[in-house]
Amino acid sequence: VFIYLSDVLDLDAGPFTYVKGSQEGGPNRSHFPQKFPQGSYPPAGAVDKAIDAKDILNCFGKAGTIIFADTSGLHKGGLSLKTPRTMYTSGYSSFASHFKHMYNLPEVVTTETLSPAAQYALHRD
Repeated sequence: VFIYLSDVLDLDAGPFTYVKGSQEGGPNRSHFPQKFPQGSYPPAGAVDKAIDAKDILNCFGKAGTIIFADTSGLHKGGLSLKTPRTMYTSGYSSFASHFKHMYNLPEVVTTETLSPAAQYALHRD
């Protein structure tokens, strides 16, 4: 999940870019498949040469725009040349995932073990 916190209205604002059909099982998957855990990092210009322009999706939107993407597919954040691009990101993986969990969460979190900033962020009236 990606949420624009600033307007991204043109290419100079650094839009999130996705290659349609590059996810697992998609027709563009074979061009630049991910190599777990590092992913896929094609050299500059390689995507434009290998992928039809109609399959390259630049995501534009005002602050608050939400983008859902299967990030097993080829994607990138664009380079913002004229305005700061601020974006929130989060990910989800169910327990059914065949990938090994990369971190563990404690069963119980008590505020005593948190930094003052974290305690403030979680404070409830």
